Amino acid sequence: MTRSLDLALIGNGAIGLLVDPQGTVVWGCFPRFDSDATFCALLDDPPPGAERGLYAVDLVGMARASSTT
Repeated sequence: MTRSLDLALIGNGAIGLLVDPQGTVVWGCFPRFDSDATFCALLDDPPPGAERGLYAVDLVGMARASSTT
């Protein structure tokens, strides 16, 4: 699955996360901003159903997601 580049940065100066419009963390560095990536799905291109390197909470019955730009 090709990842969207419509991302938001969430962080506090110590960590940084890139989040897509559905709220999935596709890139994140822990325990510091300059550490190796913990969530690295942004650079991964696995076959459908085999996604890895992301953190997502699936919402049952989610109708849609949109970004406010």
